Amino acid sequence: IDSYPLRTIASLKGNNASGVADSLGIKCKVAGVVHGVNFRTGGLQFSVLDNANKGIGVFNNANTLGYTVKEGDKIEVKGTVAQFRGLTQ
Repeated sequence: IDSYPLRTIASLKGNNASGVADSLGIKCKVAGVVHGVNFRTGGLQFSVLDNANKGIGVFNNANTLGYTVKEGDKIEVKGTVAQFRGLTQ
């Protein structure tokens, strides 16, 4: 059993009536294309877009996990869905 099942970005983007992401805490992986640059010098902060141009932020506070962000890379990202200042990541 894969503890990080593949999900679509669109399925993770919903919010409840209070504006809180309804997918908080879900462990999953998403696939897409890197858009933009890494906004953190000591970690990761960038966006991934799927084929339908739905996007989600990727964030790791202090670790690059050995990945150098390059726009256009096709990647899969495993993690737990969180929210920061209204943005699902």
